[in-house]
Order: sequence, then structure tokens, then C-alpha cells
Amino acid sequence: MQAERVTGDSRRSQLSCCGRRFELLHADSLTPLLRQGAADLIYAALPAYYDIFARASVPVRDVIGASLGVSGTTLASVRIAADVETGSAVGAVAGLPEDELARAQIADLQRLIKGAERTAATKAQEKLRAYSGTVPAVSGDGYYLARIAVVRDWRGTGLGDRLLEEFQRQGGGHTALSLHVHQNNNRAISFYRRHGYEVTSSGRAEFLYMRRPLLAASDG
Repeated sequence: MQAERVTGDSRRSQLSCCGRRFELLHADSLTPLLRQGAADLIYAALPAYYDIFARASVPVRDVIGASLGVSGTTLASVRIAADVETGSAVGAVAGLPEDELARAQIADLQRLIKGAERTAATKAQEKLRAYSGTVPAVSGDGYYLARIAVVRDWRGTGLGDRLLEEFQRQGGGHTALSLHVHQNNNRAISFYRRHGYEVTSSGRAEFLYMRRPLLAASDG
């Protein structure tokens, strides 16, 4: 996989995976069409979470699109992979420090329930609390993978590896990289293990907590 800068813009990087070219874009470089495509991709990657709000008649995809790159949310640092030939969103990745995660999740919640009818918003919050009970707590000292997604047509090309590398680059300076993954998602668990992540959570939570220590932290 080879990377090169294009158009002299440090916020646009053109790369290739298995001969297929894509650009890795910051949120402020997205066209409206790309922003909508990215929102659809992110929604599809985490339906159990977003469907909580969709049932409350919240325009979830619109909220996701408007949240891309917004400071204080879990999508503040999002990078979108765009197919150079088609111009469509084919991947997304976003991370943030674990000690900022709780505040960012509250900001996400506020954006998602804004404008919802009060009873529907209350029910959504109750369902969200139940959903949160299936997710182990984070350690608080790592850099957390908030979102990662690749469209089906680009799976197996190495794009997922490239997005995870971008996440690791963002997380430099932290003691570890971390993420949650569903316990039944064996393909994803194997993918993360191949990149050095190991399960550190215990108990019967529906999601697993995985971490990868960073060499820079152990060297210090």
C-alpha cells in the first residue's frame, strides 16, 4: 500500500489498496454528497446504537452527518475514505482519548435527541442506559476507537488496515489503543488481534474491551 500527497493539500491524502485508489479526508473537506454517504456508512456500522434514536423519529443520518468533525463529539476526529473513481464514501474512522469519551457520548446523545418529543426522548435514554450496560467500562488512559467502517465492496482490500493505522497515528502519545467489539463478531476480533489487540475485559458483557499497549509508553 502506497501513500502520496495530492494537490499540495495536507488535509487530503491519496492512497491505494490492492490497486484501488482512495482519498482520506477531514470532515471539512467533504462535499454534501460525501457527508451523507459517510453518515449512511457510520449508521450501518452501529445499527443497534443508532436504532434506539431512529425509533424515536429522530433523523439519525442527518444528525450523524452534521456531527462529523464537530468538536466535543465522538466524531470530532473522523476521517472519511473516498473512492477516487466514484467519489463515494467507502470507509470511516474516528478516535478520541478515553478520558473524553463520556463527555463526547453525552454530546452525541444531546444532538440525537434534540427536537424529539419528550416521551420518545425519555424512552430513548432508557434504552441507551440498557445498551450501555452491555459495554465494559474503559480504563481511562488510552485512545479509543469510536468508529470504524468499510463498505462491503472494499472489504478485503486492506482499507480496514489503513484506517486502523490512521487511528493509531491519531493516538500517538497515549499509553494504549482501545476499542469495544461484539463478542460474536469473530471476524472483527481476529482482525484486531492481528493488529496486536487483546481482550482485557472479564465477565459476561455482550461487548468485549480490547487494548493494544503502545511501545512508546513502555519505552518511557
